[in-house]
Amino acid sequence: MKLLLETILNYGTLDDGLRLFELIGYNNALRILQRAKGRKKMNYYPEIYNFFTLYLNRNA
Repeated sequence: MKLLLETILNYGTLDDGLRLFELIGYNNALRILQRAKGRKKMNYYPEIYNFFTLYLNRNA
């Protein structure tokens, strides 16, 4: 699930990311992003990580 979330957020469109959140749940997506620390966190583009972390914190 982590790899799927990472790939879609980095290379998909905004609609792809939002659809994934609907499928796996906002809370699960937020949990995956929050648990990404150190090197794994750096697998996400910084702008992507920041945007979706803020978005999920507000909507989850």
